[in-house]
Amino acid sequence: RTYLIRVHAPPNFTFDETNTNAPAIFVGTEIKDPVFPVTWGGVSVVNAEKRLLKSALASTAPIARRFVLLSESCVPIRTFP
Repeated sequence: RTYLIRVHAPPNFTFDETNTNAPAIFVGTEIKDPVFPVTWGGVSVVNAEKRLLKSALASTAPIARRFVLLSESCVPIRTFP
């Protein structure tokens, strides 16, 4: 795999077939260190982005070199393999 996905989901949320129709690629991508609710336009968005980047930088397989931050309302312009 040549990419790494991390998701800042609500506290105690886990992707599975009972609560989302997200592709299997998202299963297990939720960050586990403290996750706090995010309000649009607030500093909580910055805190969430910092947690996502920290998690990505801590990864060793693959090593994160580039980052794309998307919200749930973003539509990817490319499909993931």
